[in-house]
Amino acid sequence: MYNNNSMYNTDRYLQLPKTYLTMISGFPIVWVNVTSLESLEDNSHLIQNVREARAIGNLVASLIGMQKFKNEDIVIMTSYSAKVKLLRNTVLEACKAINVGTCLQNRYLPTNKLENQLKKVQIGTMDGFQGQESDIVIYNIIRSNPYFFIGFLENYKRLNVAICRARCLLFIIGNATMFLSLEEGQTFVNKELPNNPS
Repeated sequence: MYNNNSMYNTDRYLQLPKTYLTMISGFPIVWVNVTSLESLEDNSHLIQNVREARAIGNLVASLIGMQKFKNEDIVIMTSYSAKVKLLRNTVLEACKAINVGTCLQNRYLPTNKLENQLKKVQIGTMDGFQGQESDIVIYNIIRSNPYFFIGFLENYKRLNVAICRARCLLFIIGNATMFLSLEEGQTFVNKELPNNPS
């Protein structure tokens, strides 16, 4: 498990663990602990978590910059359909803001190529991905509040979809304390994370 403060050298790019490439074959789980509170979008009751979205943008840029994967095999999964458009826009803007030459493999990727690659990254809801799998899944928790209200994740079937879609690598982006307030979350962490070589 990685804390958001320890994973960032700056807010402009994400430095992945050095063992990242050797972890691929062992189906690792990497938790990026983002503790910022959720907020409401202007003039609406829609919940958002901007810092989580930025963390996802930085992560996607790093994965694309590595050029080790098919970008259509990267899935960003969220609980809320209203967040799909926000995530797509935020990920694109975050990736544009990153100097992709600082990605893990130090390979320069022109902006126009980055945009084309991002179009191949799938972004959708858990319900939309039921029955499907992908090599890399980035799961966006979103919910982070002082009331420990986790929303849709109280439904175990939804939680199961979120954590079982990845064939090779699962990133969970969100507030670990919130997740651990669920009995299912505690079971998942106690069972899976001790076996994660990170």
